[in-house]
Amino acid sequence: MEEFKVGQKVQALDELARWESAKVLAINEEEKRLLVNFAGWGPEFAEWMPTKRVRLPVLGFQSEIGKE
Repeated sequence: MEEFKVGQKVQALDELARWESAKVLAINEEEKRLLVNFAGWGPEFAEWMPTKRVRLPVLGFQSEIGKE
């Protein structure tokens, strides 16, 4: 969990199993979960997900909603 920080840009797996640009809004270290908000979506759509569905950005990554 040490590699993630609140406000950090990451990539997260969406419901269709695609890696998309997102931002970490909160961290629950006890449950090893992150609250992430996908780029282009309002904060009301943020979701908690296990850390295995979140990764640090890959150099040159481009999601379907825009270039990071």
